[in-house]
Amino acid sequence: MLNFAPTQLRFAGKISMSDQILEQLFESSAKVRLLKLFLRNQRSKFTVREARERAQIDVRTAENALERLRKAGVLKSYARRISPDAPVKKRTTVKDGRKKNTVNIAKTEKTYFINPGFIFFDELRGLVLKSSPASKSRIVKRIKGLGRIKLVVLSGIFMRPDRELSRTDLLIVGDDVSEKRFVNFMKQLEAEAGCEIQYSLLTSDEFAYRRKMLDRFLRDVIERPNEILVNKLGV
Repeated sequence: MLNFAPTQLRFAGKISMSDQILEQLFESSAKVRLLKLFLRNQRSKFTVREARERAQIDVRTAENALERLRKAGVLKSYARRISPDAPVKKRTTVKDGRKKNTVNIAKTEKTYFINPGFIFFDELRGLVLKSSPASKSRIVKRIKGLGRIKLVVLSGIFMRPDRELSRTDLLIVGDDVSEKRFVNFMKQLEAEAGCEIQYSLLTSDEFAYRRKMLDRFLRDVIERPNEILVNKLGV
C-alpha cells in the first residue's frame, strides 16, 4: 500500500483573504480575472477578444475593465494590425469637389500588456501570486456536477506560483464524468486562475490500479504539498 502523507493544508470552504482584498480593490471579479491573466502571463499581449476569451467575460465588460486598468497605469496598449493578410481599406479626402490624398487604412485591434513600471507593480504582483488561482469553494461546487467524483487533490500552482517539483495542478478521480461539462469546468477554472491548469483525470479503477502498483506519479502528487478538497477513497 502507498504511504499517503497527510495534506499540508485543510480546506476551509471560504474565498481566501487575498482574493477578498483583490475584489475590494478592483471592484469586480472581471478585473481580478484580467489582473491574474496579465500578471501570470507577464510576457504576453492580449487583444480585447483574446482577453475576454481567456477570462470568460463578455466583450463590453472586457473593454471597460481593460480601459480602466490602462488609465490606472496597470496596463499599456497599442494598436496592432489584425492580420498581415487582412484587406486594407482606402480613404480618399475630398475638398472643394476635388479628390485629394488617398490613404490606406489597415484594420487594427487594441492590444494590451502589463506595465512593469506601474508604481505598485511589485505589491500588486505579490498580492495576485499569493492569492489562490481559484476559489476552492467554487471548485467544489462546480465539480460536483461533473459525475461521481471520488477524489480531488490540488497541488502545483495551487501550492506554489512556480509549480516547483509539481507533476500536476489538479488530480480528479471520478466515474461517469461528462466530457462536455468537464471541458466547460476547465475553461471556467483557467479563466478564474488566469493561466493554464495542468490536470489529471482518472477513473476509480485507474486510480486503484495505479495505487496498487505503487505508481510514481500518484506518490509524487500525494506526498508533495497538496490540498484535498474531496476524499471518498480514504486517501
